[in-house]
Amino acid sequence: MALQYKFFRIPVFEPEWAENELNSFIRNVRAVNVTKEFVAQGDYPFWNIVVEYVIKNEPVPGRESENRKGKIDYKEILSNEDFEVYSKIRDWRKKTAIQNGLQVYNIIKNAQMAEIAEKRITTMEGLKAVKGIGDSTVEDYGKTIIDIVAGFSNNDEPAKESDE
Repeated sequence: MALQYKFFRIPVFEPEWAENELNSFIRNVRAVNVTKEFVAQGDYPFWNIVVEYVIKNEPVPGRESENRKGKIDYKEILSNEDFEVYSKIRDWRKKTAIQNGLQVYNIIKNAQMAEIAEKRITTMEGLKAVKGIGDSTVEDYGKTIIDIVAGFSNNDEPAKESDE
């Protein structure tokens, strides 16, 4: 879909109604760019604001790499128990990324966490078998990931991982 434009004039004096209109509009669209210019027109100065936007959840033209058409909601595809394991790994990953100044996906990717959660992987060899997880990831984070999964696998249910 093509970009659309909305124009606003916000008076400097008593701007509340115009601000409310702008804020209401912004909450309901995905703003791509906002341009503002102060206009001193006699006794009635105002801000001219142009909002370039697309409707929420529609792709932004020319920014295909930023669009999340293929984003997977693991809460929908994993069982409740598997998603709980996935969430624990995800929480650990976020904390670790912040502590080390890394992007979360540089530690482990969502699909890898989902596979680990589904299979309840609790061995270093099992982690190495997950596509995209290499020796350095296993060396740096393997024990922690295994401990997280083992915490769920030590319940009354046996671990799902097989020795295949």
